[in-house]
Amino acid sequence: MSATFPEGVVAAPGKSTLARLDGNDSSPRLVTVARLARVSPSTVSRVVSGRGTVSLATRERVQKIIDRCGYRPDPMARGLRTKRSAYVMVLHVAGNSPSGDMRAVRVFDVLERIAEVVAADDGLVVFRRVESIDRERLRTLAEQCGARSVVLVGEVALAECRKELAGAVPNLELVEVGEGIIACHDVPMDDRKGAAIVAGHLVDAGCSDIAYLGDAQYPPGSARYLGFRAGCGRAVSANRSLQFDPDCGVSLAESLEGLLSGWRRADGLFAATDALAIAAMHALRELRIKVPTDLRVAAMGGTLAAASCVPPLTTLALSSADVIAALTHRLRGDTSESRAPFDASAGSLVIRASSQE
Repeated sequence: MSATFPEGVVAAPGKSTLARLDGNDSSPRLVTVARLARVSPSTVSRVVSGRGTVSLATRERVQKIIDRCGYRPDPMARGLRTKRSAYVMVLHVAGNSPSGDMRAVRVFDVLERIAEVVAADDGLVVFRRVESIDRERLRTLAEQCGARSVVLVGEVALAECRKELAGAVPNLELVEVGEGIIACHDVPMDDRKGAAIVAGHLVDAGCSDIAYLGDAQYPPGSARYLGFRAGCGRAVSANRSLQFDPDCGVSLAESLEGLLSGWRRADGLFAATDALAIAAMHALRELRIKVPTDLRVAAMGGTLAAASCVPPLTTLALSSADVIAALTHRLRGDTSESRAPFDASAGSLVIRASSQE
């Protein structure tokens, strides 16, 4: 599959697939297509939109003219006519990978899936490739095309810019595409089952005293913690736990030093999220605790950052199919389904150097 990304608007299959965003007047107009096809402008509109009755012969004649002259409907004008703002803006935050790289191909796959879902609801997907993104530019781009949702798809870790972009647009989705990974933030997991899988891996890796590192979203006592305790059933101890608060005035290194020390040092650390695990590994280096030699670390999340940190992080990742399914549910506004936990068995534990020597 080609991974060339033309900028424009992706519409329903069988309809015109791309529309210019720059308002270039050199593009043929609808009236021009109508004149060349010897039909009325309303007939061309019906062919483009797929609505209304048009004979097969007329439809084929009009479509040939459209294909030959490269006519592309204006998404802004169409939105004004239909009084819809059914646009989903997809920004491809480009990485350094070449267009033939498998990550670029997966970005194209994500775009196609989003386009299919939005087009099924008679909407359009506005697509642009950008090298970087900031809050004001994101707001400006979304306002220009009347986007109801914005999806950032990147071959780079996007979680780091999440706080900066929060609130810039009404509905913001972040999709990270890596080698073998498609991660969408806030896609729900079955916390108990997923945590049990990760904790069980640490036990299988030889850990006998495993500590839990959580935060305000996943504190001790949460479903993720209870799954951790269940998965540690064969460990000697799973009684160490910490809910870290970055505003508490105590560094993560100091907090971990207290959590991991004692009459015997913990040999395993379960982090409730990838971000916590990555921060913990930075703090452990300050404490001169080696991962995985002194302490094995694993987490939940399956984000792109987990693959690029040092050492690479063992994490539970949902399958690409589940991630895309959750994203498309949310783009449809189907919150009831998008919030339902997925079966953690649909995901997989990606074992990396943080938990094995």
